[in-house]
Amino acid sequence: MASTHCYDEIKAYLQGVMAPMAVLDWDQIEPTLEQSENQFLAIEDAYADEEMAAFGNPQALCMREAGEIVLHCFVPAPESSGVARALAGQVQGLIRLQRISGLRIISSAPPEIDRMNDGLWTTAAVPVIYEYDYFVARP
Repeated sequence: MASTHCYDEIKAYLQGVMAPMAVLDWDQIEPTLEQSENQFLAIEDAYADEEMAAFGNPQALCMREAGEIVLHCFVPAPESSGVARALAGQVQGLIRLQRISGLRIISSAPPEIDRMNDGLWTTAAVPVIYEYDYFVARP
């Protein structure tokens, strides 16, 4: 699970560059699928890990969080998978190699296309790998 800082910064960045499109948390998908007819993005927290990246000064040990967040692009039917692919490609291009509040986006993979809710929605998932370095004091 990504730290609050990393998750919130990625979400805020996407809300800024994709406005007015909604950028939702993963647990907001179901109600949106039932109530909306607009394209939207959802963030899935895939994994995260933390380890020491550098040591020396006990008051400023460098820690590194590395993880993956998957950005899901939702497009309602009857629009084709091409529309979902184009939206995911746009998202991939906007986040690729960005630096966001100390966060480094290492890679954003090409989208994976799928269908949801009996074909009523087309989805495209863009996996995003990030790193975040920060400093902590040894207790």
